[in-house]
Parts: sequence; structure tokens; C-alpha cells
Amino acid sequence: MKPTIKIDYISDVACPWCAVGLGNLNKAIAQLSDRANFEIHFHPFELNPNMPLCRRSHYL
Repeated sequence: MKPTIKIDYISDVACPWCAVGLGNLNKAIAQLSDRANFEIHFHPFELNPNMPLCRRSHYL
């Protein structure tokens, strides 16, 4: 029986590095899928909650 690894993935949808990290995580899971099961729980996070609304369009 394979062990289950639980992963809490916390990211901001506007963060390009979060997308890079998720891509690397998916590659690692694919490489280890024969040795373990994975449960990924996605959680939102806002990198800069104080950013003015008029500036948000520059980051998206």
C-alpha cells in the first residue's frame, strides 16, 4: 500500500512564480506517483492586499 502525502498549496493567482512552483510540483508528483498517492489542497493568498484597485490591472 502506497502512503498518501498531503500537500497544502498556497498561492496568489496573479503571481507568476506560484505558477512556476505549481508546474514543478506537478512534475515531482508525476515522477513519484508510483511510490505515493498525493492529496493537494489549494488555498488562496493575496501577496499584496493593500494594493490600490487602480493598480491591480498592471499586475494581471
